[in-house]
Amino acid sequence: MANAEELLRVENLARMFWEIYYDEMLNRFGSDAGRGNGLTSCNGMHRFYKAFKDMAAYSIEYSIDPYDYITASLNLLNREYRYITPRDLANGDALKRYLDNLKEMGPSMLSEWNAQTAALIEKSCRLIPATYKDEEDILLNGQLAFTSVFRTMASKTESDKLLSIYGKDAWSELHKDVKLLEFIRAEYPDRLASLERRFGKLGIHGTGV
Repeated sequence: MANAEELLRVENLARMFWEIYYDEMLNRFGSDAGRGNGLTSCNGMHRFYKAFKDMAAYSIEYSIDPYDYITASLNLLNREYRYITPRDLANGDALKRYLDNLKEMGPSMLSEWNAQTAALIEKSCRLIPATYKDEEDILLNGQLAFTSVFRTMASKTESDKLLSIYGKDAWSELHKDVKLLEFIRAEYPDRLASLERRFGKLGIHGTGV
């Protein structure tokens, strides 16, 4: 049985996950609906109390930084859904996906990819349709700080325009970076296949790294 010190540590980490999650939802979508007055209050436990405690347990077991886990997992899952609940982040699939991505990319590369994903999500929510027609329109803007690999791989739908404009640079980036190529091959195999059809094979079976 866990001692009082361990229980307090889990409780404090759970509170940290609660705060980071709702701060991120407010920053990304302009709403922190459901935050409540705290993880626990005079009204009882927060409705996602168990989910935040589960995340706290992951943090301890795998030495995960709470902010990194929340932001990275939101970025990974936001490519599939618009709104992610704490339960979505507390299940085993979310943890496995986070750990797999961390292993594939390493902390610095994963952080950079997640920062680009977060920027695209934020601009999509805030500026479509007022400033941009769609996500492709955002990624076509060369003034924005997205890498060529990200532009060609991470859009919701495959874009011939993005591939035509940024494909050659993306191929060159992947040619030089084994770790990034491995990640792209695992996460975006269809997009990579389109890139290779146009510019040549990458990896040990082609002309790339």
